[in-house]
Amino acid sequence: MPVYKDKIPVFLLLLLGTLLLSWAAFYNGFPLIYSDTSTYLESGFVLETPLDRPITYGLLMRIFSLNGLLVWGIVFAQTFILVSLIYLTIRSVSTTRKNAVRNAAMAILVLAFVSGLPWLSAELIADIFTPICLLSFYLVMFAKHTAKMKVLLYFILLISLACHISNVMIVLAITVCVILISFIRKRKGKLVLVARRDLILVPLFCILALSTMGSSISKSRHVFMMGHLVETGILTAYLDDHCATENISLCKYRDRIPPGAETFIWNSDGDSVLILTGGWMGSKEEYSKIISETFSTGKYLEMHLAAAVTGTLRQLYTIRVGEGMGMYDTTMMVSQRLKKYFPGEYPQYVNSRQSHDEMAAFPIADPLNKIATALALLVIVFWFFVGRNKSTYKVQLSALSLTLIAAYILNCAICATLATVANRFGARLSWMAILLAVLLIADMLSAYKESRDPR
Repeated sequence: MPVYKDKIPVFLLLLLGTLLLSWAAFYNGFPLIYSDTSTYLESGFVLETPLDRPITYGLLMRIFSLNGLLVWGIVFAQTFILVSLIYLTIRSVSTTRKNAVRNAAMAILVLAFVSGLPWLSAELIADIFTPICLLSFYLVMFAKHTAKMKVLLYFILLISLACHISNVMIVLAITVCVILISFIRKRKGKLVLVARRDLILVPLFCILALSTMGSSISKSRHVFMMGHLVETGILTAYLDDHCATENISLCKYRDRIPPGAETFIWNSDGDSVLILTGGWMGSKEEYSKIISETFSTGKYLEMHLAAAVTGTLRQLYTIRVGEGMGMYDTTMMVSQRLKKYFPGEYPQYVNSRQSHDEMAAFPIADPLNKIATALALLVIVFWFFVGRNKSTYKVQLSALSLTLIAAYILNCAICATLATVANRFGARLSWMAILLAVLLIADMLSAYKESRDPR
């Protein structure tokens, strides 16, 4: 009985935390919808890998919804997984289970009311699996667990890696850094905090995840990269240099090329340059040739490097909660697929706030998130330069802090360099600064109490 008694507070925390971080869906009257939701739904229920993304999240939507029986199951399942990882992360830097439950409850309350996390966890889109991926990575790499929990965390890591190629790239980059740091510490005779097994398994999991999305990468890589060339102006420079001497189909439509990647890739009207030059598959040969030449020619390579730096810096502060929360009427594909795969719950969607274009008019969420994030960054800076010296768990907290900071910077760099600068790319991870700040404040308060009461 005492064992179960100890677990009751944790179970209640996870249950209440899941409900609390799902409040945006409750407020809406239905899980939040994004335009990409349509493709995920179709891929999961038709069992076909889409042109532009892996099938993994679509399959998870089907599983979590019990094969289309309960759309709310998707929100509750993905939020429960995230809340569980938040708790385990906090447990890894807490002295006791009681302290972990208390700090986790405080963190969840703060995240629920001042961060953009509830808007992310309530949305039917794969972005939620980026933070799930990073927290599970931290836990398998730096925290101690039972064998069963370790296996479960590895399974979550593998699934979340396979949800988005950027997840793989972020984790691989951090793992390489950890391997280098571990090698240097070992050469200097210092303690190595990471097990060799994990340094081998994580890259293998990344390779395995990449193998599951090979089809979608092959179909879409040239289109997304071309969108990047459009937005950065590299394509314009290339066409200026080559249209007079080479037969390039894009040259015929130079005046129609939009300035932004989003419009170039997703415009489905008759004047879409992508469609006019062959569409997703017909354009592959020409687009791939242009992309390859821009990376092998000094002039364009310099433009790539400059765009990567400026894009990364822009993405660091490009964050807005609720992007894409506009109305999707009954004629749009996402609405039609919701009706097709969730016929019993479709009336809820029709009556939801989002379907009446009321969710975009929730003005306080974004300013609160920006203010809380700014304050969190001040706390993080203060802890590193002042408070960390008094920290009881400075090694574990340092590992967590550096992992999350590196992940956010890499997330910005990868998205800005290989895709585009977008509010949702920043919003999917910016709330982690608030989570980290709560933990650092708790750590500094604990250190202060210890200094006042040395017993």
